[in-house]
Amino acid sequence: MTDETELPEGEAEFLRVQSKKIEVIGILLDRKWPAGTPRPSEPLFVSNQEVIDAIQERNARHPDETTKKLSHRNPANFLKDFIRKPTCNSNWPATAKARRITARQVYGKSRVIKVIQ
Repeated sequence: MTDETELPEGEAEFLRVQSKKIEVIGILLDRKWPAGTPRPSEPLFVSNQEVIDAIQERNARHPDETTKKLSHRNPANFLKDFIRKPTCNSNWPATAKARRITARQVYGKSRVIKVIQ
């Protein structure tokens, strides 16, 4: 990662937030499709509550974190805010890349993410 002192104003904070979201995405994908299990035959969807739970788990894993915790207040925009950045592909969790998993934002029925395999 680039030294934060070399980044334009606001970009250092963006990288910290993105790295927190990488961990949350990993938590979500591990819950929906655990490593070592067969490829699901049906599409996998993530709900608002599952995003909130994963964010809260991620924050609980880092009790001594000195920066602001990742907010769980707007789960519907969680993936949108991640994928609209030019760093989306490079920030996608390595474990998901290795398993050829990606995701798309969806709407309705409390679903906010569709896991694509």
